[in-house]
Amino acid sequence: MIKLGHFRKIDLLAIFILAFLWSGLTYIIMFYFPYIFEVILFATALFATFIALLIRKVGSVTLFFSFAGVMTLVVPILGVLGFDKILVLVSMGLVFEFIIYIFKKYLNLIIAGTISNASMPWLMALSKNQFSTNLSYALWNFTIISALLGVLGALVGMGIWYKVKNSKLVLKFEYERGF
Repeated sequence: MIKLGHFRKIDLLAIFILAFLWSGLTYIIMFYFPYIFEVILFATALFATFIALLIRKVGSVTLFFSFAGVMTLVVPILGVLGFDKILVLVSMGLVFEFIIYIFKKYLNLIIAGTISNASMPWLMALSKNQFSTNLSYALWNFTIISALLGVLGALVGMGIWYKVKNSKLVLKFEYERGF
């Protein structure tokens, strides 16, 4: 399913466009609905799963998170701002890719979305160096919410993929040479 290889220009363009869409959604949610962070977690798993299915190359999800982190550098996603956010998002991408590499089945996308999202609170706390006993209950609650939203996002991302995978645009994207 996931293979090693170089990215085509069209692969990079697709990753960039999807990162731009995720960033736009993040901007809208953070500025107009700042208390609905769950939508961002859901969208993160959805986009990561869709990218993994569309590109099918090692590093595509991590590259997506890298682009998305740079595009949202000034937006405090769930309290993480600046370069710490890029580090957290890239780490989430690495977790996602590692899980995909270990399991090598379609079920792994659900597991990868779950564990990647569940790792976000811990990576955020690690980046801010804020581990304490007061934070542990909130951290575990946030981890459970993130994991559940990761499952839902991955399932919806897979559902969207199975609806569009035989469309002319996707087939042309997958089999087009010379980009």
